[in-house]
Amino acid sequence: PTIVAYDPADPTRAALPESPAVTSGDRATTGLAVLTLLALMVVGVGAQRVVSRGRLRATPPHLVRVRRVRPQHRLLSRSWIELVGAVPVQRFPVYFDPALVTLDSPAEVAVHGRGPLRAVRVDGRWIYPSGRVRTAEPPGRLLDNPSHPDEGAHERAARSAPLRRQLLVDGVLLAPAPFVGIFWVLLDGGGILVWLAATLVAAALALWAAAVQGSDPS
Repeated sequence: PTIVAYDPADPTRAALPESPAVTSGDRATTGLAVLTLLALMVVGVGAQRVVSRGRLRATPPHLVRVRRVRPQHRLLSRSWIELVGAVPVQRFPVYFDPALVTLDSPAEVAVHGRGPLRAVRVDGRWIYPSGRVRTAEPPGRLLDNPSHPDEGAHERAARSAPLRRQLLVDGVLLAPAPFVGIFWVLLDGGGILVWLAATLVAAALALWAAAVQGSDPS
């Protein structure tokens, strides 16, 4: 027997549940729901980060000797601030700023906050944490800043500042995006346009995740 479904809003209209129109509508609804959830996640995480990092500006500063370390783990490189002399050793990841490239190792800077989130000021520039203070060593190969950066450090800092440099470094994270698109097509159906849309969404999420974690383009 053939199953016929009726639209509750308009009982005079009938449709076959497996018809292309119904299937296409279900696919569009699923895609819209996924995009809505992703958008809410991005906005929620962004708002939480802005509020929690903004509060650090109101905390009193204290001078601390620190050094910058840069672990390279898989495809992602991040800048970490290590508190010199702390027992156990304390480190926290920060969002990249060109001032980090020319930072002496060690250097005395103003640190704001004493809890799990801390910000530093280097040459008057605020550098905010991309994660909490940790005592465990970050994964990957650790690279230290030189004791006194040479003249080339200022050139490297200038090259690292433009957004295109950041996108170029983070571009390697886009490699899985086409495969995510293929997986979505196999899971939910659709053609080239569905694959392209899923690939673009996956690529955007990869860049967003790198930005949230504080990738280092230097």
